Amino acid sequence: MKNKLIAFVLALMMVLPIFGLTSCFGKDKSKKEASVMQVDINPSVEFVVDTEGKIASVTALNDDGAVILSGEVFVGLTAEEAAAKMVEIAKQTGYISEADNKDITLTVSGGSAENLFASVKASVNAKTSALGIDSAVKKGASLAKDELKALVLQADPAITEEELADMSESDMILLLADARKEYAVLATEDFREAYLQFKDSKLALAEDEAVSDVIEKLGNAYASTLTSYDNAVLALNTAAEAVNTLYNSNFIDENSVYCKAVAKVKEYRICSVEIENATTVQDLLTLLQQEKYQNLPGISEIIQGLQAGAVMPTMQQAVYSMYQPSVVAIINTALAGAETALAVAKAAADQTVAVALNTLEQAKTQLELMKAQFPEEIKTALTENVSNIDKAVNDAKAQAFADFETAHKAAIDAMNADIAAQKQALIAATSKTAE
Repeated sequence: MKNKLIAFVLALMMVLPIFGLTSCFGKDKSKKEASVMQVDINPSVEFVVDTEGKIASVTALNDDGAVILSGEVFVGLTAEEAAAKMVEIAKQTGYISEADNKDITLTVSGGSAENLFASVKASVNAKTSALGIDSAVKKGASLAKDELKALVLQADPAITEEELADMSESDMILLLADARKEYAVLATEDFREAYLQFKDSKLALAEDEAVSDVIEKLGNAYASTLTSYDNAVLALNTAAEAVNTLYNSNFIDENSVYCKAVAKVKEYRICSVEIENATTVQDLLTLLQQEKYQNLPGISEIIQGLQAGAVMPTMQQAVYSMYQPSVVAIINTALAGAETALAVAKAAADQTVAVALNTLEQAKTQLELMKAQFPEEIKTALTENVSNIDKAVNDAKAQAFADFETAHKAAIDAMNADIAAQKQALIAATSKTAE
């Protein structure tokens, strides 16, 4: 939520001094510039690097990135150490191996981008060489200042464009780190989007209630204005609650179509790694007799063939070579189908939420139009009370994440436990080959 009222009052009066965050984050020429570093192996992870070259925040940019980060500590490492550690974990979890020659894309943005890219690339190359992986490090396109600004605004609805207007890239990146750290416990983009919408609603409500209080104190002369304003606020809050409810029911509730589709994709990805790392007939039999494989077409026939081959020691390698590619093909087909189903489920969930978001935006527009038409006495009173309104918003901001975490603690804990279990399953499947 952008503090539109405060911006409106400042623009109207044109007499109040503007104190941007640049006074708090003034550039220190003796320090390096902060940077944003993104490492893409699919998993994809964003690292914010502070002016000392250390990791200030780390964020998974996709579900596989969340697996990499699960249970790990990256904050405080150097950028070079963090990137090398990510590559090592990707190897442990099967996302990268000696066989696939997968490229690693490294994108660095900010004033120190060129030097940081060179040093991190050298660190990654040293790590892949030590791991026996033949992967090329490719250079991604750095974000322009406007793109960095958009990233910061997306990361925290409490930040305004006015605050960023005269801010350096380095200071914006440090602000991004602060935003990311607030909700670092939320491992997935779905949970983060739900939280940011929740936060936006909380800040809007705090501002609207503070404005209402100011109007009420002006007495009966503006009773009808207050009634109209309160009705508009009620419509806004009703729309915001509808959006929050839909985020929760579609993207957080484990029984939603979308969440079940996500779980199925994760299951088949683990199956894929397990099968790729099964090296004997007995390995295949052990895996295929698990419940998650039983309903896949063709698996029962393959089990029968493997069981027949298992009693002929001299034929086991030939039997393995006959059936293992077929199992891989079955799993890949199932995974592709699950990914298609997930895309369909996400599109449907997004569309449902989009309708509610459109209603919310209409309510916001109506409220802003009403504020623009306030009588001069109300506008003056709001200007005089701008610090109180700002305090109400800041108090709500300080409490927002605690409220969200309390409301969704069980779901957050379940999400993090599921990701940790997925990581351990991938490590177990991958380490079997190493043995």
